[in-house]
Amino acid sequence: MLLFFFPFSIFAQEEEWLQQIMENYVNQNPDGIYDLDQIQRQFQELLSDPVLLDSSHPEEVERLFFLSPVLQKNIQTHIMENGDFLSIYELQSIPGISVELARNLSHLVRMKSSEFQMRSKKFHVNLSSGFNQDIGISKGYHTNQFLGAPHRFYFRSQFQIGSKIKSGFLYEKDAGEDYINRAYFYKIPHFSAFIELKGKKNIRNIIVGDYKLLLGQGLLIYQGYGFGKTIDQPGNIRTTSEVKANTSLSENFFQRGLAAHFKFGAFEWIPFVSYKMQSASLYEDSILYFKSLDLSGSLQTETEIQKQKNLTEFLVGSSFRLKKMKFELGLNYLHSRYNHPYSNQEKTYQIYNFPTAQMDHLSMDYKYFFSKGVVYGENAFYVQSKGMAFMNGVLLSVSKQTSILFHFRYYSQRYFGFYSSAIGENSSNQNELGIYFNVKHDFNRKWQCLLYADYFLFPWLKYGVDAPSSGFEVNGRLKYKWSRKMEMYINYRIKSKEENILGENDLNVLLRNYKQQLRIHFSTELDQKVMLSMRLEGNLYKTEEWTSGFLFYLNLQYKPNAKWLLNYRFNLFSTSNFDNAIYSLERSLGTITSFQVYSGEGVGSYLFVKYKPIKSVQINFKFAFQNYFNQLTIGSGNDEIKGNFRGKIGFEVKYSF
Repeated sequence: MLLFFFPFSIFAQEEEWLQQIMENYVNQNPDGIYDLDQIQRQFQELLSDPVLLDSSHPEEVERLFFLSPVLQKNIQTHIMENGDFLSIYELQSIPGISVELARNLSHLVRMKSSEFQMRSKKFHVNLSSGFNQDIGISKGYHTNQFLGAPHRFYFRSQFQIGSKIKSGFLYEKDAGEDYINRAYFYKIPHFSAFIELKGKKNIRNIIVGDYKLLLGQGLLIYQGYGFGKTIDQPGNIRTTSEVKANTSLSENFFQRGLAAHFKFGAFEWIPFVSYKMQSASLYEDSILYFKSLDLSGSLQTETEIQKQKNLTEFLVGSSFRLKKMKFELGLNYLHSRYNHPYSNQEKTYQIYNFPTAQMDHLSMDYKYFFSKGVVYGENAFYVQSKGMAFMNGVLLSVSKQTSILFHFRYYSQRYFGFYSSAIGENSSNQNELGIYFNVKHDFNRKWQCLLYADYFLFPWLKYGVDAPSSGFEVNGRLKYKWSRKMEMYINYRIKSKEENILGENDLNVLLRNYKQQLRIHFSTELDQKVMLSMRLEGNLYKTEEWTSGFLFYLNLQYKPNAKWLLNYRFNLFSTSNFDNAIYSLERSLGTITSFQVYSGEGVGSYLFVKYKPIKSVQINFKFAFQNYFNQLTIGSGNDEIKGNFRGKIGFEVKYSF
């Protein structure tokens, strides 16, 4: 569940609503590349600086990044036709916004007459620091493979002067890492900093330091919100193109240098330049080259430290955009250069990977709005390999109760980009053709149905699949809301792909696997102090034989007053193997929310306590453990723990004024 650390709080229902947005993706795409911390901090920014609904700043609505472009455009149209919002209740009159959504949005928007204007010129400081320690020492510490202490530490700060100047920096040391390595003193754990300036007229923002790029639909680069294939329709569409300061503890999904966003009437220009040291293993064959970027961020062992900052990455590019009420057009360019060439053609499925030390990508993205919806897409070209990629779709409001989303994607075998993250089945936008269909229907205020189907083809070989292959996925959810305080949903998902198995004469042949998942989730607010949620989730997985897994959890939240909040969760899980692993979000320290992987058999539990002794100070504490049945060890390699118990204890302090 999401927790927001500011002088005011939101109701439990809104926390549950925001958590569902995250879970829609995490449980369906556990191997996806995303930054939960950054996404949650974007929600925090909206809570601390709500969107101003007035005619002089219609572009402010784009900050509601989790809304579909159609809903964003409907709000902007309402403002342009009727003037400034006079009441929060006007949200309910906008097409596509339900009473429930309007209630949730009321915490994230403000009127021009609101008291927030009184605070806008003040100096704001937010400081936070946390520490957690594993209970149960893993093999890497006993054998001295891990160089640092078995605890994690982070410090994060942010300073803001009015609404025009913002800066911040953060430092993080993961468990097993050293604060400063004596042999490689310049290879410290994660450190990030930025300064952001905002202008009034032509300058939306200028960022020096670490920042995130959000361009088009993600075929070149998109490092912000935009989950990918999800049952939630807005999560399938990237709604905005911009640059944002990096405030996340994520160690890789950001750029380092200078970026800006200028606006000249209907025209916008986003130039950027980045120079960053990347981690990669180098190989030698007459010259040094690398096969992939190491995005783990881990510096636990001597080997990991030696390959850190082995590679220099230089990025430069820009986005030229034309934005009107009815349409948006963007032309994007990204140039990447490395001090060692990229070369990874060892396997047959990799023969289309073009060896090069520099990459040039071009793309055109667009959105066209009409009375019932929006047509959107992006078409990209990789210059060196002559590879192409495109995805085009339409979001259509058939009626007040029904909306449909359809898109088609094609990523050629020759297309490749380290930062490409558009919607797709593969982890990279390469070697894929797919057709996706999503429908949302509200029967009434209590009943809602969500359904999507996706059919995908892989025209060429891929990892673990020695022939062209195909697959499909169907996901459906039926939701019933008794009242504002009580709701339940049932989610069923089936997914099938082909993969290698060892056949006769030790030759690989393709066999289709099937994975079915069923989830029943119930939540209710017993009174203003207590909220209860329960979940039962099970799955079946079949390649050559069927295996199964299930998870049951009971979550209890108690908030006796404004100073205290207690959250307790009990988990019972059983899975046949890692193919049946189940993922679930839970409260965390530092990153606010993280997802836990349940594999094996056992029970788990955690207690999260929040205490605000005074308005500007917050102290969080968490204790968690998992006890596995019928196991003598947990994990493998350097992470192996003797015994069947694994736990963690930690605390953090937050200060804001």
